[in-house]
Amino acid sequence: MKKRGSKTVQRRKPVRVKVYKNLHRTKAGKAETYSVVDLSTGKVIAYADQVVMDDVHFRVQRRGREKVLKTKRKNVHAAVHGDLHHLSGVDREGKPLKMDFRGFDVRHRQTRYEQYVRKVLQWDSYADHPVGDNSTVTSAELFEWFFSRYVNGKQGGTWVRYNPYEHCQFIVDKNRHLVSTADPYYSSVLEATAVFIGDKGVIVSDAVHKYLR
Repeated sequence: MKKRGSKTVQRRKPVRVKVYKNLHRTKAGKAETYSVVDLSTGKVIAYADQVVMDDVHFRVQRRGREKVLKTKRKNVHAAVHGDLHHLSGVDREGKPLKMDFRGFDVRHRQTRYEQYVRKVLQWDSYADHPVGDNSTVTSAELFEWFFSRYVNGKQGGTWVRYNPYEHCQFIVDKNRHLVSTADPYYSSVLEATAVFIGDKGVIVSDAVHKYLR
């Protein structure tokens, strides 16, 4: 809560959401393949192609995974829970959508998180982006670069994935993360300070993990 003059301004907390891969949209070839659920209502609020979250927990439902192993058919049983900071995609009617941390549609202006990223990187435009020029770089690429290079240092970031046939939890992807090839273990991610979810995968920052064989 912050006082401004004689008025008291109530700071709204970020919307707590659950994000999971939408199997039907993925099969249909949709660009926005992630369903975003408001945990306070249990309703889908958007279909996203990129999401930035904070205070993140990775959840895998044991019975859902066991069913996949038994039936050999995919079902939704793994998701990422966290505080929403930025989302781009479409609403339930298929209209373009960009949400800020409050869950408000701000498609015609930058979200607070976009402003934060630009301020940290001291970029006034995409022209200074290292992976392309002003005409080709997307906000998704900006966030991906920010997480994988700036947040995690110059080590490619911490990429994670989930495959129910291999492990019981989200794990660090050895193919995209600089893990020693002599290490016989996978790093299993349980929670993270921040996460970026995009079409190329999931990148986490400050992960809390354990090791799995």
